[in-house]
Amino acid sequence: MMTCLVAAIALNGKALTAPAIPRSIPQTAPGFIWIEGEAPTSSTIPVEKVGFGAKQLLSGQAWGQVNLDEASSAKELPDDGAVIRYEFDNPTAGRRELWNRIAYEFVRTPFAWRIGNGTWKEVSPQQLTTDLQPIAEWTEIAWLKLGNVDLPAGKQTLEIRIPKQKNAKGEVQRTLYASDALVLTEGAFAPNGRFRPGEDWRTDADHAAAKHEFALPSFDSAKRSTLSLAGNWEIARDDEQAPPFDIAIPMELPKSPARPLDFWTAIPVPGDRNVSRPDLMFAHRIWYRTRVNFGSGAGRQSFLLKF
Repeated sequence: MMTCLVAAIALNGKALTAPAIPRSIPQTAPGFIWIEGEAPTSSTIPVEKVGFGAKQLLSGQAWGQVNLDEASSAKELPDDGAVIRYEFDNPTAGRRELWNRIAYEFVRTPFAWRIGNGTWKEVSPQQLTTDLQPIAEWTEIAWLKLGNVDLPAGKQTLEIRIPKQKNAKGEVQRTLYASDALVLTEGAFAPNGRFRPGEDWRTDADHAAAKHEFALPSFDSAKRSTLSLAGNWEIARDDEQAPPFDIAIPMELPKSPARPLDFWTAIPVPGDRNVSRPDLMFAHRIWYRTRVNFGSGAGRQSFLLKF
């Protein structure tokens, strides 16, 4: 009996096949600290708790938002900017990755961050995020790695500073910033929407798709056997921000934990991904996979996979 894992991608109009990859990769949950963006310890500007559109894609179905028009920004923002502060306990000293799940791709107000009394580090609206998901029209949410930090054990503070922006004429501009969650991890963080490290993201459909196996009819040397692969497959995103970073280079299956394709979920095939899986609408690089059981007598046969 021979079972084959079929993995395929569409890249530059070409269908490519790939070698078999593990059916499931265990998710580990190293020590991490999860902070809800809508629950700061204190702030010099009101942080609104907001949930709308596809709010099921948000941690706690809400994010923390500062959305002020030009007049309100001029009136309410301090001249040196607003500061949102989060206090947290760090149980053990060590190096951490710091990520922020922020909204409003490319149109958000630039901001800065620091831990404790450290140096402020600037983040521009053009800084590329990953794991981008649509919440509503013209409203997105995505993870951005802010940096690596060395933390002592004990109580810590994380601050986000939002400046009072002015144009070349000195006119105060609109303020737009939103954060769903922030996370500090001891190991590499693999973004997966609203889910925390180690949390089970799988639905019943995901579990069923992972177990599903197509079976080819028994072989007859005098006839050609055919099998429709219509049904539930699995899909995983492989964002451009992962190495090799160059979209002109054909995708390859990850060979290191730096690019784990851990998050396989169900998708009907054939079908329109943007309809069946709108959460993956902004996933520009994706993998599909399923399994086919060829049964006995397949050793000397040839196979054609038609897309």
